[in-house]
Amino acid sequence: MKNALRLFVLIIYLYGGNNAIAQIDKIDSDLEMMVEMEQMDLVTSKPTAMDPLSYNAKVVWSENKDQLAIVLKADLLNNWQIYAYASDASAYITTEIRFEAPKGLEPIGDWQKPIAKPYSEGVEIFKGEIFFVRYYKVVDGVKFVKPIKCGLYYQACDPNQCFPPKTKTVDLQF
Repeated sequence: MKNALRLFVLIIYLYGGNNAIAQIDKIDSDLEMMVEMEQMDLVTSKPTAMDPLSYNAKVVWSENKDQLAIVLKADLLNNWQIYAYASDASAYITTEIRFEAPKGLEPIGDWQKPIAKPYSEGVEIFKGEIFFVRYYKVVDGVKFVKPIKCGLYYQACDPNQCFPPKTKTVDLQF
């Protein structure tokens, strides 16, 4: 009985409203709203038949600068797709986000990705306008002195052809 009571007290302590540990993983709701607005404003170049994926990324800061979000946008030409998941048995390449967070940024959760569409057995795809978002806690005293590359590694295909895998990057200014 004592152990159950101790566990209950520990749970209340860890998840209580006054606990800093519980608040670390909470994303600032104003930042989430700013990210939604920035997604609408984030511009990519127009995709073409020779380059069917256009790409851009941006850093969005919270008001008090204790959190930030990395927002990536990919825009695919009509009838083109990239791969959300491709099994090892598949000939397709799974899309990867290429971003190495600098010291001083601690992720809050994983990358938020759009819902993938089933394509064939063991393969899921993304089409159209795609957003990826990841939130970070900013550790006190961190200094960003140079831009950091943020990229997308992908393979674009249409019903008739697949291009070789490619990486596109953008320099993010903090």
